[in-house]
Amino acid sequence: MHQAETQAAGDARTGTVPPALWVAAACLYVGLVAAKIYLGARLDLFGDGAFYWLESRHPAISYSDVPFLAPLMVGLGTAALGDTVLGARSLFIAVGSTLPFALYWMARPLVGHRDAVIAAIFSLLIPVPGTLGLLVIPDVPLLILSVLTLGALERATRTGMLRWWVLTGIFAACAFNAHYRFFFFVLAAFLYLVLTPGGRAQWRHRGLYIATAIAALGLIPVLWFNLSNRLAGVAFHFVGRHPWQFDPEGLVYLLTQLVWVTPLIFLTVAVTRWHLILQSRIGDDRSALRLAFPVAYLVPFVVLSPWAVGGNSTTAHWSLFAYMPLLVYVAPTLRQLSQRFGRWTWLVPASGAMFMTLTVASVTLTAHYPTISENARRFATDKMSGWPDVGAAMEARLAAHPELAEGLVVADNYYLATQLAHTTKRTSGLYNLDNHKIYRHGRAVQRAIWGFGERGLRTDHVGKQALVVFEIAGARPARFCRVFETLTPIDTFELFEGERRYRFFIGGPLRPMEAPKPSGDCVQEGPATG
Repeated sequence: MHQAETQAAGDARTGTVPPALWVAAACLYVGLVAAKIYLGARLDLFGDGAFYWLESRHPAISYSDVPFLAPLMVGLGTAALGDTVLGARSLFIAVGSTLPFALYWMARPLVGHRDAVIAAIFSLLIPVPGTLGLLVIPDVPLLILSVLTLGALERATRTGMLRWWVLTGIFAACAFNAHYRFFFFVLAAFLYLVLTPGGRAQWRHRGLYIATAIAALGLIPVLWFNLSNRLAGVAFHFVGRHPWQFDPEGLVYLLTQLVWVTPLIFLTVAVTRWHLILQSRIGDDRSALRLAFPVAYLVPFVVLSPWAVGGNSTTAHWSLFAYMPLLVYVAPTLRQLSQRFGRWTWLVPASGAMFMTLTVASVTLTAHYPTISENARRFATDKMSGWPDVGAAMEARLAAHPELAEGLVVADNYYLATQLAHTTKRTSGLYNLDNHKIYRHGRAVQRAIWGFGERGLRTDHVGKQALVVFEIAGARPARFCRVFETLTPIDTFELFEGERRYRFFIGGPLRPMEAPKPSGDCVQEGPATG
């Protein structure tokens, strides 16, 4: 090792963080947290977040699409700050904003104070972890708990101290209730424990078995739900959500990772990964442990993505944890790269800051979607805007028609029904037709448990009338003819200069489940009266 590099490494372990770096880190962190709070108060919930809100209103030990932790966080947040979009996001923003501190805690024993601070800063330069918590998704607690579990596991396998094994088990037990994808963490730990000399040595320590027993307790809610519901959750995540048919689009999975992580940071962590491979080959146990997680979180997705992407199921953020162990060593990697490329390595964090700025700008446009120009809308999405307006339109049509006094509403799909439920705060009386989307998203079983699916509608409300609503771009009214004897049009409701259009009908009477499929069209001419 060169003398300058040796001195730099020593400074990283024992030296102080330059004041300018502290200022930059503080400004970046405070700015991102402020942006998340501001945007979190303006953006409507994404479809998944709205569904977790609905689950939070029906407490259970687990659900068909996720374990209980994400819905519980929504429920606690709304209980503390009110049933608003910011209330629903509050715990996710709070938990997501701890990522730099969790990563610092994980990195400190391995690379020292200064390099651990740099690792924490880099977690804010990648768009998804940098904005973590803005979306109400289980990946927020999953990522934090995975970082904490790895930090405890690293300490446990290095020191053998029982307290770290216990903490590993506690964090893992919680992570099992965040998402089924914690399975890949278990896979990575197993690879380390089986394939490396240092890992095999751990089988002689009682701490490993104590940690395993504690972690297994976290599986009880998930197992209880699955055993009570024909393995609905397991079948969805590992079988049902994927088409398992080859699609060449899945071959570009690594290219999507390049964009999600930002190109220069992706290349930097790729160099770090290569260094870990070299260190592992000469017997460095810590490098072997760190390497196991990128392998377990990247290789399965790269290999399986061509068979899973057809159902829009394999998404880029699923591999996010693969980069957390690599960020630990990003500062030493940059020092090595600087020996070859000089000061050009400043482009790595600068490019991350640029991508982060563009991400926040795009989300800001989304938050102001109704008022921005048509050209600006190309850089935003309308999926997190307009839902209160659709809900208000629904309530207005219910109020205008006395024959709908019971307040039954039937939406074309569960996504629309869920958004209407969230924005109107109605936890019952909103039903959906069964279609491929609800099965593809693993929520058919959950809606059926609540009685909100098509069977519940046609069992409990036979002969009654209901308000029917669907988005014109996604359905035809004739689909409702198997459910209703007649459909009488009310009107059409538009959003964003016609970008989204909804049709309202009065449907009735409701047909029972055993009724034969009608041969004719049930849609009537002319507007409804009354």
